[in-house]
Amino acid sequence: MGVTMAVNNTEYLKTIASIIEFRCENILKVRNMLAKDIEELHITKSQRSRDRVCNDIYSKIEYIETLLSKNIDDIMSVEIIEMDKLFKSKPDMSDLSLNMKSDDYSHYIQ
Repeated sequence: MGVTMAVNNTEYLKTIASIIEFRCENILKVRNMLAKDIEELHITKSQRSRDRVCNDIYSKIEYIETLLSKNIDDIMSVEIIEMDKLFKSKPDMSDLSLNMKSDDYSHYIQ
């Protein structure tokens, strides 16, 4: 995605949200273009022109699928980061070992 986690979480989430919003706006624009293509498809008489319009429609549908999958990927990455934060808030086994007496298990260390 190109955004580092060095920025604070609010800024990161704002960036992701603006990217998703931008993609959604593109989806709406392509949807309007699809509506025009469908109208043109109904009007067009020649098979060659109809094939061209159908190819355009297919390309636009693929583009919408790509934008949607990128949105889903971004949302899932944010969820994974949030889940990772939850698990990191729980004490780690190495943190638990710090509370042990210093001579516990020291005879195993070589």
